[in-house]
Amino acid sequence: TLLARLNLRRVDVYGHGYGSMVAVRLADKHPKLVGRMVLDGSPVPSLQGLQARAAVAAARVPEPWAQDLEWFKVEGPRFNPQVYDLWLNLALLTGTVVNHSVLVDLWPHLDTNPEVRRAVLEPMGDFDLSEVYGRIAKSTLMIFGQEAPLDDAGKAWRATFEPDGAYAKENIKTVVISEAGHLPAYEQPEAWYSAIESFLP
Repeated sequence: TLLARLNLRRVDVYGHGYGSMVAVRLADKHPKLVGRMVLDGSPVPSLQGLQARAAVAAARVPEPWAQDLEWFKVEGPRFNPQVYDLWLNLALLTGTVVNHSVLVDLWPHLDTNPEVRRAVLEPMGDFDLSEVYGRIAKSTLMIFGQEAPLDDAGKAWRATFEPDGAYAKENIKTVVISEAGHLPAYEQPEAWYSAIESFLP
């Protein structure tokens, strides 16, 4: 609605994480509005994919956060819901990255709202946008951290966009950044910037 009211067309769209699904849906439903897309750290676009990503991240949470996470599973519901949600996400975030030092600067800016997230996700139900991803027609750069929190099914899904994959197309370029997890822009900024710069000159 905003793009239409501003009379903007062929806008380059960047989406990170959940935002990647928003970008893909926007391009699919309103192709005239979208020019190119950068999908950074896209999760497997289904409810099961999101649940699997959270499970992998939780299993990777290092100490001392791992003990906090276990304690929080029991005691957390006694806290204010927003406090509980914030600290749960802070702990899980440590399981999504390779370089934990990048979180020092990010943590103060992390703000979560469980009510908004529920309002967005619950109506979606048991969603699966894989078919929409398979229809991507726009020039698209997909960036993944090599160590992103993906289970085996998630890694297999990521491989479908790489050369010789089921969804590989000339209009889709896939870059996998080594020594990075869910936040390659912070974990490996030079490699991330180089990928973006070569795609959006």
